[in-house]
Amino acid sequence: KKLQGYPYLIFAQSVAERTLFEEETDFHLYLQALEQKVREEHLQVFGFCLQNNSLRLVVQPHKRDLAPNIQSLHGRHTRLMNRKYGHRGPLFAGRFRSILFAPFHLAEAVREVHLYPVRTGKFRSAIAPRFSSHQAYVNQDHPWRHWLNLKPVLAQFNESVPVAQKAFSRFVESAALDTDLLTPREAYHRPLNQWLLFHLLPLDAKLT
Repeated sequence: KKLQGYPYLIFAQSVAERTLFEEETDFHLYLQALEQKVREEHLQVFGFCLQNNSLRLVVQPHKRDLAPNIQSLHGRHTRLMNRKYGHRGPLFAGRFRSILFAPFHLAEAVREVHLYPVRTGKFRSAIAPRFSSHQAYVNQDHPWRHWLNLKPVLAQFNESVPVAQKAFSRFVESAALDTDLLTPREAYHRPLNQWLLFHLLPLDAKLT
């Protein structure tokens, strides 16, 4: 049975011998395609974090089911990267994974995404990674704000956007030293932590 109106946390990573993003423009190309999904009203995007060989998204499908949305997004990115760098074959490692969770845990899900590069030791704070939606959550003038849906998360902290931004930043950084609850291995292999409403949902969309 397909469940409508719920957000998902998405995990994807590159095959062992490739990276998803080899240079800065590659990150921008992916985000442009993600923004297009928003403009076409296929997805709402609440958060993301892009690293060289992996990515995490917090999204909610709108017009289409989740699987074809992510399949077309990642298929497009694969074709662009293969053409740009002269490669052939898959870029993403097998199927992406998704976790379906209760909407009232949206802030926690976005926090997990923003803290992923901190907990892996690559950065000291959530504000440091350039290609993380945390930049838009704490900077009222950030250009990503016009297509990201930040309101459901910030509204949990305060009606005033500047106050909510500061409170959200404190909320994220307060958990920086916690164990990452949603590592790719855990996402693939175990039923999940306490704030997830549903079990892991493997999808049939294989990304090549």
